Amino acid sequence: MKRVLRVLLATLAIVALTPAVAAAAGPAPTKMRIAVPASAQLGEAAQVQAQVTDASGKPLEGVLVTFTAKLGFLEATSNVAVADAKTDKAGIASTQIDLRSEGTIELTAVYAGDAQHAPSSATASMDVQVGAQLYAQGAGVKLPGFNQAPTSPGSSAALLPGLAALWPRFSGWPVAVVLMIIWSVYGSVVVTLFRITAASRRSA
Repeated sequence: MKRVLRVLLATLAIVALTPAVAAAAGPAPTKMRIAVPASAQLGEAAQVQAQVTDASGKPLEGVLVTFTAKLGFLEATSNVAVADAKTDKAGIASTQIDLRSEGTIELTAVYAGDAQHAPSSATASMDVQVGAQLYAQGAGVKLPGFNQAPTSPGSSAALLPGLAALWPRFSGWPVAVVLMIIWSVYGSVVVTLFRITAASRRSA
């Protein structure tokens, strides 16, 4: 009987000490993996993914992963959060990142951890290449014959397709011609005023 009581007391002591031992050991370690495209075009949205697992490889579902990028301004650089996403059943967090600077970008996936799981992170590099121009400026008002190729009435097709293709190269000439006409009119008015003044002086 005494032996049975000793066994029960020992078992209860072990059960009571287990949470304390676990607390002393700290949160369980985690692993992070990140996947990014090797290269992408400037101005595109790159698809990035990260997977969070425990030490045994079991996926962690519903945890928040923050994606940061190392950005520089003048002579200072720092990690800036660019996106975040929660993991699915497979422990994968997926999101898109807008690429606004060229060159090699370092992306880091960060899991901050919680009471049960320790934090973890992983970093990968992506080469952002210059592609199409991000912004294109256009005239607010389009005038056929000036900053737009001439078109036929009631039709969107250009009267002269060949000339329409070359029109952007010559679009400055109509404006120059108009300015020359305006200044010619001003000049003729000035000359006429001088003549009238000279005539009035001679008659006086």
